[in-house]
Amino acid sequence: FDLGNAERELYAKRAPGGGDAEEMEDEGDAFVCETDGCRVVLRSHAAYEAHYAAAHLHKCSECGRTMPTCRLLSLHIQESHDSFFAEMSKREPMFECLVEGCTRKFKGNYQRQVHLVDAHRFPKGLHFLFHPT
Repeated sequence: FDLGNAERELYAKRAPGGGDAEEMEDEGDAFVCETDGCRVVLRSHAAYEAHYAAAHLHKCSECGRTMPTCRLLSLHIQESHDSFFAEMSKREPMFECLVEGCTRKFKGNYQRQVHLVDAHRFPKGLHFLFHPT
Protein backbone atom coordinates (compact mmCIF):
# COMPACT_ATOMS: atom_id res chain seq x y z
CA PHE A 1 0.00 0.00 0.00
CA ASP A 2 2.93 2.35 0.60
CA LEU A 3 3.74 2.58 -3.10
CA GLY A 4 0.08 3.24 -3.96
CA ASN A 5 -0.20 5.88 -1.24
CA ALA A 6 2.99 7.57 -2.43
CA GLU A 7 1.71 7.60 -6.02
CA ARG A 8 -1.65 9.01 -4.91
CA GLU A 9 0.06 11.78 -2.92
CA LEU A 10 2.36 12.52 -5.83
CA TYR A 11 -0.58 12.87 -8.23
CA ALA A 12 -2.45 15.05 -5.77
CA LYS A 13 0.53 17.43 -5.50
CA ARG A 14 1.57 17.46 -9.15
CA ALA A 15 -1.78 17.27 -10.95
CA PRO A 16 -4.47 19.22 -9.12
CA GLY A 17 -6.53 19.32 -12.32
CA GLY A 18 -6.58 15.53 -12.55
CA GLY A 19 -3.95 15.21 -15.32
CA ASP A 20 -2.49 11.82 -15.97
CA ALA A 21 1.19 10.81 -15.99
CA GLU A 22 1.56 11.27 -19.76
CA GLU A 23 0.25 14.85 -19.61
CA MET A 24 2.59 15.64 -16.73
CA GLU A 25 5.59 14.26 -18.61
CA ASP A 26 4.70 16.27 -21.73
CA GLU A 27 4.48 19.47 -19.70
CA GLY A 28 7.98 18.89 -18.35
CA ASP A 29 6.82 18.80 -14.73
CA ALA A 30 9.20 17.23 -12.25
CA PHE A 31 8.29 14.56 -9.73
CA VAL A 32 9.63 15.13 -6.23
CA CYS A 33 10.00 12.14 -3.92
CA GLU A 34 8.88 13.20 -0.47
CA THR A 35 9.25 9.83 1.22
CA ASP A 36 11.13 10.21 4.50
CA GLY A 37 12.38 13.63 3.41
CA CYS A 38 14.13 12.20 0.33
CA ARG A 39 13.47 15.20 -1.98
CA VAL A 40 14.97 13.55 -5.10
CA VAL A 41 13.65 15.21 -8.28
CA LEU A 42 12.68 12.89 -11.14
CA ARG A 43 11.59 13.68 -14.69
CA SER A 44 8.87 11.05 -15.20
CA HIS A 45 6.41 8.87 -13.37
CA ALA A 46 8.35 5.78 -14.52
CA ALA A 47 11.56 7.24 -13.08
CA TYR A 48 9.74 7.97 -9.82
CA GLU A 49 8.45 4.38 -9.60
CA ALA A 50 11.93 2.98 -10.25
CA HIS A 51 13.45 5.31 -7.64
CA TYR A 52 10.81 4.41 -5.05
CA ALA A 53 11.30 0.67 -5.61
CA ALA A 54 15.09 0.95 -5.36
CA ALA A 55 15.36 3.43 -2.49
CA HIS A 56 12.30 3.02 -0.29
CA LEU A 57 10.24 -0.10 -0.93
CA HIS A 58 12.25 -2.74 0.98
CA LYS A 59 13.96 -0.60 3.61
CA CYS A 60 15.14 -1.98 6.95
CA SER A 61 13.60 -0.07 9.84
CA GLU A 62 16.58 -0.92 12.07
CA CYS A 63 19.52 0.31 10.00
CA GLY A 64 18.01 1.98 6.93
CA ARG A 65 19.57 -0.36 4.35
CA THR A 66 17.44 -1.02 1.27
CA MET A 67 17.18 -4.45 -0.33
CA PRO A 68 15.99 -5.21 -3.86
CA THR A 69 13.29 -7.71 -2.77
CA CYS A 70 11.07 -8.45 0.21
CA ARG A 71 12.75 -11.84 0.66
CA LEU A 72 16.24 -10.32 0.78
CA LEU A 73 15.02 -7.75 3.29
CA SER A 74 13.69 -10.56 5.45
CA LEU A 75 17.02 -12.41 5.27
CA HIS A 76 18.88 -9.17 6.07
CA ILE A 77 16.74 -8.57 9.16
CA GLN A 78 17.30 -12.15 10.35
CA GLU A 79 21.03 -12.18 9.77
CA SER A 80 21.79 -8.65 10.91
CA HIS A 81 19.36 -7.87 13.69
CA ASP A 82 17.98 -11.13 15.12
CA SER A 83 19.75 -12.35 18.27
CA PHE A 84 18.04 -15.77 18.06
CA PHE A 85 19.43 -16.22 14.55
CA ALA A 86 22.91 -15.26 15.80
CA GLU A 87 22.80 -17.96 18.49
CA MET A 88 21.27 -20.64 16.26
CA SER A 89 23.78 -19.99 13.47
CA LYS A 90 26.55 -21.04 15.89
CA ARG A 91 24.91 -24.47 16.17
CA GLU A 92 23.50 -25.27 12.73
CA PRO A 93 23.36 -24.00 9.13
CA MET A 94 21.11 -20.93 9.10
CA PHE A 95 22.39 -18.77 6.23
CA GLU A 96 19.94 -19.34 3.36
CA CYS A 97 20.88 -19.22 -0.30
CA LEU A 98 19.97 -15.83 -1.76
CA VAL A 99 18.44 -17.34 -4.90
CA GLU A 100 14.68 -17.65 -4.64
CA GLY A 101 13.63 -21.29 -4.79
CA CYS A 102 16.98 -22.70 -3.66
CA THR A 103 16.58 -24.36 -0.25
CA ARG A 104 20.26 -24.75 0.69
CA LYS A 105 21.45 -23.38 4.06
CA PHE A 106 25.02 -22.75 5.18
CA LYS A 107 27.07 -22.31 8.36
CA GLY A 108 28.26 -18.87 7.25
CA ASN A 109 28.60 -16.25 4.56
CA TYR A 110 31.74 -17.82 3.06
CA GLN A 111 30.05 -21.16 2.35
CA ARG A 112 27.03 -19.36 0.92
CA GLN A 113 29.32 -17.24 -1.29
CA VAL A 114 31.01 -20.35 -2.68
CA HIS A 115 27.60 -21.90 -3.37
CA LEU A 116 26.32 -18.75 -5.13
CA VAL A 117 29.36 -18.71 -7.42
CA ASP A 118 29.46 -22.45 -8.11
CA ALA A 119 25.76 -23.34 -8.28
CA HIS A 120 24.19 -20.11 -9.48
CA ARG A 121 27.08 -18.55 -11.45
CA PHE A 122 27.28 -15.35 -9.39
CA PRO A 123 30.43 -13.29 -10.16
CA LYS A 124 33.42 -14.32 -8.02
CA GLY A 125 34.50 -10.74 -7.31
CA LEU A 126 31.26 -9.64 -5.69
CA HIS A 127 30.52 -10.25 -2.02
CA PHE A 128 26.94 -10.74 -0.95
CA LEU A 129 26.91 -9.75 2.70
CA PHE A 130 23.97 -8.27 4.54
CA HIS A 131 26.20 -6.93 7.28
CA PRO A 132 29.93 -6.50 7.92
CA THR A 133 31.65 -9.56 9.36
